[in-house]
Amino acid sequence: MIKILLFGLSFLCFTSFLPAEAKSKASTNPAIIELRDLQFNPSHFPQKRRDFLFQTISLMQKHQKKPLRYLYGSHEPSRGGLDCSGATFHLFNQVQIKAPRTSSQQFDWLQKTGILHPFPSKVKTLESPYFNKLLPGDLLFWGGTYHPKDGRKNRVTHVAIYLGKHRKTGKHLMANASSGRSYEGRKTKGYGVVNFRLPSSRSKSFFLGYGHPAEFKE
Repeated sequence: MIKILLFGLSFLCFTSFLPAEAKSKASTNPAIIELRDLQFNPSHFPQKRRDFLFQTISLMQKHQKKPLRYLYGSHEPSRGGLDCSGATFHLFNQVQIKAPRTSSQQFDWLQKTGILHPFPSKVKTLESPYFNKLLPGDLLFWGGTYHPKDGRKNRVTHVAIYLGKHRKTGKHLMANASSGRSYEGRKTKGYGVVNFRLPSSRSKSFFLGYGHPAEFKE
């Protein structure tokens, strides 16, 4: 009994001296942000884009006490979670834009009826002129995040929503439903805010482009 007690005290002492980074990585609740924390002015955007951004932020705030978890195959917040394209599908529905369901279909949808900027492999940083047209509310696409088995014809496997830069840090942010992406060094699970970065050369994932539906141009 004494040995068990001593071991428990030793473990508590050890964890209390863990670096802050190690403690932060243990947390998995998604991060939440407010519109005032972002650099853009919503009034400068067309109504549909502005409404979409409001819905994107308000969805995470609405579920702040019980965050939406990552739930593959779900596009309904009432189920307690969403997957990546389920989140974008739901948010488009909230602003009366008829979008397809999967990330792969959403990529093709923008390519056919909206605006899509395919990613040139030579681009290495977010400061590249390629990103000059990127605006808050645009969809961001990746491939290689998992191995789909639905017969899709393109390589898209993940989608997120660009939010612009943080007002204080100047870092690029995005909203998405995922499992394992990070916000300020803390890995998160669920629907919330994460840092937007290009994948490293060691990553299995790869960035494929960004764009928006035709309705955002009104």
